[in-house]
Amino acid sequence: MAPANIKINPLGGAIFISCVLLLFFYIFGFPTMFSIDEERVSMKELLSASIVLARRGGAKVLAIRRDDTLDTQKKGETKEGANEYVSRGDMQSHDQIYYGFKKLYPKMSVSCLLVLEKV
Repeated sequence: MAPANIKINPLGGAIFISCVLLLFFYIFGFPTMFSIDEERVSMKELLSASIVLARRGGAKVLAIRRDDTLDTQKKGETKEGANEYVSRGDMQSHDQIYYGFKKLYPKMSVSCLLVLEKV
């Protein structure tokens, strides 16, 4: 008898290799080098920081209001077409909260988009 040539179907080979890889990952787990290293944040700590930063921001608003130097700027228009304004106290309050979170949690994504027009 002559030796017979064995041909492997490409689709069958791909399915076989996929099954072997899935079985390997099922038994040994996914390699840790591909996992994202996330920093975990305690919700109590985050709430506490939020309260402290909100109080600091509120103190900035009160200080600007007491000095009566609002320096309002046009923020945009509402859906109804009315102008929306933002004061210097609002901006300083926003800065206190935004940069406070950036300093406390540098890896956390804090995003904000605010476009102002001079009044």
